[in-house]
Amino acid sequence: MEGYDDFNMIRSGAAAPAAEICCARGVNAEVPPQWLIYIVVEDLEASIARCEALGGKVIQRCPEGVCIIQDPAGAVAALYKPA
Repeated sequence: MEGYDDFNMIRSGAAAPAAEICCARGVNAEVPPQWLIYIVVEDLEASIARCEALGGKVIQRCPEGVCIIQDPAGAVAALYKPA
């Protein structure tokens, strides 16, 4: 997969991607190999703190206001604070 680019799905006329497919390497190396739901939050830091207070953990902090978390049962999701 040398020289790969992430694959973005963008609806006709939309400004931002609706979905993305990426390989588990580089900044994505620690992300579990599964579909990842993004949850829009108003306050990323408060949402991360709430996750941890409820027994979850941060898997990876990403650029652009994204943080991948895992709940105590092992389910993974991404918290997303739009710019």
